[in-house]
Amino acid sequence: IFRLGTPDGSVSASLELSLDHDLANPVIDLNAEAKLDAVSAAPRYLPKRLPPKVLEWLDVALLGGEIVSADIKMQGPLSKFPYAEGEGVFKIGVNFVEGTLNYAPDWPVMEKASGRLVFDGPSLYSTENRVSVSGIEIRNMNMRIDDLRKGVITIAGSGPLRLENLLTFLQQSPVGGALGAVGPELQVVGAAEASGKLVLPVKDLASWKLGGMVKTAGAEAGLRDIAYRFTDIAGTARIENTQ
Repeated sequence: IFRLGTPDGSVSASLELSLDHDLANPVIDLNAEAKLDAVSAAPRYLPKRLPPKVLEWLDVALLGGEIVSADIKMQGPLSKFPYAEGEGVFKIGVNFVEGTLNYAPDWPVMEKASGRLVFDGPSLYSTENRVSVSGIEIRNMNMRIDDLRKGVITIAGSGPLRLENLLTFLQQSPVGGALGAVGPELQVVGAAEASGKLVLPVKDLASWKLGGMVKTAGAEAGLRDIAYRFTDIAGTARIENTQ
């Protein structure tokens, strides 16, 4: 077991490296625990074999927060990393608090994020979390990149929200442009149940896809500075975009 201090935190690890008779084909067995003072430092410790665009996205996306603890496990032939076909194990579990995620330009940032982020082979995912975006509190959303080499982000979640917060999110996102000149003047108030899914290719963030459903009863809607309003709105609305 060895312990290592870095400018960003500390690591405690056990490492075994095996070679064959020709002193080639190294096989690694690494188990480690780490703590980083800032989530934004995490990309500096990831394998550089990931695509540059993905590493750049991670560097920009992780803006703040603290890594309370991290557990690292890597077992298998180094030549087969990142073990996309199951040739070995590469897994990093990160427990974080007070994080900020700037997942894509022109989309509202996720704030007050806490939970667990897992790197598993070529994938990255988080299903145990809590975040706030445009005033919407979301618990246990499913955020994942199934293959970091391809870098397609999928963010999905469901739960109760306020319609005024949902409208703020849409107005502050690229969807707002599709609403035209009337978009900023829209007002809506009420409680709702909603579900949504956002797909963002890291290598082409402009090619986003958004789908969702909102169900409400007793809502109100209107335009700013206009007295007439629609009241007692009930029903289900769907959003589908293939931009």
